[in-house]
Amino acid sequence: MHILNFFSKRHSTEKGIVVAVCDKDIAGQVFEENEFVLDIDKDFFCGGNITETELLEILKNAHSANICGNKVIEFLVEKNILEDEQVKTIAGVKYAMVF
Repeated sequence: MHILNFFSKRHSTEKGIVVAVCDKDIAGQVFEENEFVLDIDKDFFCGGNITETELLEILKNAHSANICGNKVIEFLVEKNILEDEQVKTIAGVKYAMVF
């Protein structure tokens, strides 16, 4: 089994923990399609490198999550953490916001 690695950063807010997760290969990039912009800001997403197993644990304690990247989205759909209806795409890059 191939182990995927992602970047993740936890943000504490007054409403709980917000987790930001992205595929490593899109960190720091901006994707635009029509009037929509998907900014994979390193300050927001890149707190550290995590594995698939660590990602599943982190999401258990999150109040909400911002998830960007085709690999991480496909992994979470496969694990039944996300449903296809929750996934959007900008310029070929999948993302989801979960509350």
